[in-house]
Amino acid sequence: MTTPTPSSRVSSLTLKAARAFSHIHQLAHAQVAPDLTIGKVSSNFRSVLVDPEISAEGLPLADVLDEFKGTEPVLRSIMQGTMPSFQLDQVGRDLPDGSIRYLTFHILPVDENRMDAGLLLLVENVTRFGQMGQALIQSRNETRLMQDALSDAYDELQRIALADRYNRSMCASSSNTLLL
Repeated sequence: MTTPTPSSRVSSLTLKAARAFSHIHQLAHAQVAPDLTIGKVSSNFRSVLVDPEISAEGLPLADVLDEFKGTEPVLRSIMQGTMPSFQLDQVGRDLPDGSIRYLTFHILPVDENRMDAGLLLLVENVTRFGQMGQALIQSRNETRLMQDALSDAYDELQRIALADRYNRSMCASSSNTLLL
């Protein structure tokens, strides 16, 4: 029977913690090689793809995730150490059932001391926050529409009140004229 070494216990614990954290926070991850092709991916990485049928490994990042088209200079800056990281917040994805999933993409260097180590892509499912944000925007828009409708109604009431005062003053002046 072999006794686990301290480093293998730490590695095992780290792996278990990463899996638990990934599950709780709905994270998927992929390693991106220095040539910006996707290397090893997590078992749930397909869940963040527009086409979950493709195998992302070995393909260019920008071909697999359209959000990264044109970001190659930024990604190279991260690998060169001139930028610490890059993030795309709450990217909306239409799902076949008509709903929208929101994803946040984080790109970090795998190892700040080794430029040839590539990048780490973390993809966080932030749908709950995206839906809350959309609900707040919807409420704000409905409130603005209600304010506009109330303002229009107030203006109309003001116009009616002014016309009524005018008509009363006209009637009063014509009554006074008849009395004389």
